[in-house]
Amino acid sequence: MDIEKFVPAVRFCVASDTHIREDRDYGPERINKVISFARELACKDKNYSSLDAAAFAGDLTDAGREIQFDMFYKAVSDSLGKDTRLLATVAKSHDCNTLGKAALGYYKKITGLPTDFHYTINGFHFIGISTCDEEGIYYNESQREFLKKSLDEASADSPEKPIFVFHHEHVKRTVYGSSDFDGWGNDYFSDILFDYPQIIDFSGHSHYPLNDPRSIWQGEITALGTGACFYAEFTVDGERKVRPDGCYEIAQFYLVEADVYNSVRIRGYDALNEVLLCEYLIENPASKNARKYVPRMIEAKAEAPHFSEGAEPVIKTCEDKIKITVPQAVSADGGIIFAYRLTAYGKNGEETEVQRIINRYWLGRNAAEIVFEINAENAAEVTITAENAFGMKSDELRVII
Repeated sequence: MDIEKFVPAVRFCVASDTHIREDRDYGPERINKVISFARELACKDKNYSSLDAAAFAGDLTDAGREIQFDMFYKAVSDSLGKDTRLLATVAKSHDCNTLGKAALGYYKKITGLPTDFHYTINGFHFIGISTCDEEGIYYNESQREFLKKSLDEASADSPEKPIFVFHHEHVKRTVYGSSDFDGWGNDYFSDILFDYPQIIDFSGHSHYPLNDPRSIWQGEITALGTGACFYAEFTVDGERKVRPDGCYEIAQFYLVEADVYNSVRIRGYDALNEVLLCEYLIENPASKNARKYVPRMIEAKAEAPHFSEGAEPVIKTCEDKIKITVPQAVSADGGIIFAYRLTAYGKNGEETEVQRIINRYWLGRNAAEIVFEINAENAAEVTITAENAFGMKSDELRVII
């Protein structure tokens, strides 16, 4: 499909995990940045300049206090245009921490909106599922019935159209962060969702960056992780809840558009720097045979990064430390550089130190350089590699100290 000829029939932005807190002012600012930038992008489209909805997939607040919900709704209300609908789901994860099940009632009171919803906008169906209003559980049977009924209605209306679904936890064993080990997935609705291949599903909870190639998944449905507007987090090397330096510099969102032919264009952005992070075009979302973003297919196209010819680390010794500045690696396939690794060896060739630095790819740019600091007494030689999201490593840079 010629993307230059793509004319939207509906457009919305979707973010999650804003974690509004009364002692931080950047939460409302990031909501404003997300919505304002989405509206700016929409206004540049001469064929269709509307932003029809702004969706937030849970963890609107950090501790679920009334003042935090008030701050969230004020930030959204101050940012939305009069023709943009708010689609938000409330999460048990953080939104119910203080008020418990009463959080749903308070959200409804201040917004006048339901916490589970089914809307039709320009002929496209939007379905959202919040946590339930029962203490101690995430969802209940009546919500399964609501979801099934809503999906049946949407599918009957037009079986080829995409159906947009929003909830907080990832569908288990789909996108990055949803594995049994990661622990950020939920399979309570999987059996229902997987009966509708035209679903395009948005979820948060993990905070794993949306521009990681593992944050889109196609199988029974299309699923996307929405990143976060508070901090980035990772599972790496078998370690959960990894928060590297710079992880709080994040305000990611998707701008999603569908046309009259049911093609869907999805662009991921960093609102802090107004940078495009990733882009996907999904044609025939109801057809499993048209899937382009199946994990094995994405990985098969990936290539290991490399260092430019002649690249050399800069070594600087300061007292008992050695600082090693590594030049930026190059992504062979245009994908992200996920991490850099250093291994130090002693005079007898024994391994003495291992370090890992996660690249700040969630900001849409590779670090200009990476700086390692090691103990001088432990190092006679070091090797450095760069790797992509699938663990494919570059050739080693090897330096004699």
